[in-house]
Amino acid sequence: MARSKSLTKHAQISREERDTLMARAVVLYRLEQQKDLPPGEKRMSLRAACRKVEGAYQVDTGKLISLGHNTLRRLAQGGKSKSQSNEDKGWLLPEEVETVIAFLIELANRGFPLNHKRLKEIVDEILRARLGEKTLILVIEVFPKDYGVHKELLKAFEVADCVCQWRGGFIDI
Repeated sequence: MARSKSLTKHAQISREERDTLMARAVVLYRLEQQKDLPPGEKRMSLRAACRKVEGAYQVDTGKLISLGHNTLRRLAQGGKSKSQSNEDKGWLLPEEVETVIAFLIELANRGFPLNHKRLKEIVDEILRARLGEKTLILVIEVFPKDYGVHKELLKAFEVADCVCQWRGGFIDI
């Protein structure tokens, strides 16, 4: 039975589509800037690159996603997308996140619901293994407010691609 997606999931999908389109626009813009043009011919502008990628996507999918030329400028100059920047701030590496999700699904299949305490134990164990006990204690002392498994992380795992909460347990979708 199909279920509607949460607003958070819709926002995630929208962000991923926009990031993909922006990556295409960056490639197009950089290629256009590297071309040798005959005298009198102009290079493609940032706005034109955005419009071209938007138009091609709309023809392919029927969806209109607008891209910002200032964002394109920043990314073309080597900047990071918002999602990449947020990912870089995380305590866990992407493969560690996948490990945590797989373990949470396994626990849910065995009847153990997700709670903050259990998630914190799992994440702390992974960080201890990667950073070592002394480094982890130093990090906690230096960044006491920034460290830890916040309630927001619990929400993030609840809306992850493969985990959703349902009747006090979790199911794999």
